[in-house]
Amino acid sequence: MKSVDYKSKVSYFYNQRFINNDKLRLESAFVPDSIVQAYDIQKEIINSIKEPVLAWKLGGTNKKTQEMFGCSKCYIGPVYFLSIGDNLSVDGKYARAELELSFRISANINELNVKDANTNPLSFFDMVFPSAEFPLSNIENMTESGMRALIADLCGTGFLALGKGIEISHLESFCDKEINASIMDEDNCLAVGNLSNLLGGYRKVLSDFLLSCLEYDLPLASGQYCSTGGLSPCVYLSVDKILAVKFDFFDDFLLKIKS
Repeated sequence: MKSVDYKSKVSYFYNQRFINNDKLRLESAFVPDSIVQAYDIQKEIINSIKEPVLAWKLGGTNKKTQEMFGCSKCYIGPVYFLSIGDNLSVDGKYARAELELSFRISANINELNVKDANTNPLSFFDMVFPSAEFPLSNIENMTESGMRALIADLCGTGFLALGKGIEISHLESFCDKEINASIMDEDNCLAVGNLSNLLGGYRKVLSDFLLSCLEYDLPLASGQYCSTGGLSPCVYLSVDKILAVKFDFFDDFLLKIKS
């Protein structure tokens, strides 16, 4: 099928994200022509909804997602819904989650430049948080549609749950150690993860994130968060049960997904 015009693509991805609640198969005609066009569509949608971007979610930072979407660095989408605390409630429409480290962007972001993004990416962040990222998308054939479609779909943005954070300097004090993570209900361990699943480590992931934001002119701001991608698989979680999220070196936090 011949590709449709740009405005039709913007409308399509906006509607399926914010108006249409039904599952659908993406027609190939609506797949963006390039990564640049995919981010242009994403930015059009960001500007249209006029809600603040609270965080950015990354994919393509572990082996599974790089193989799934044929990429060698991160892809990025905005997050509009998040909560921070030690006992959080999550809407039941968010059925799946993966464990991630999330970093808070500091006021230094106003001085972002290519050199420092390459050599000192942590200088643009001030805190790090244990987190669970809940993706959501109506597109059923996203894997076969590819990364350009995923970016235009805001990278399957959903909900970000964050526990108690620590200062970046504290993370640096044990950065040479393994960081294990898990999520459990009252009876079972539902998923486990490890910092080693972030390809190249969190510094490289954050550097790639900052450089991509410069390249595609994404609207970064102080106080936003960056969830760096799955330390664990993305799994379905128990509903109406207390879930415990555990990360080495961080305080545990609790979640409950409402039916």
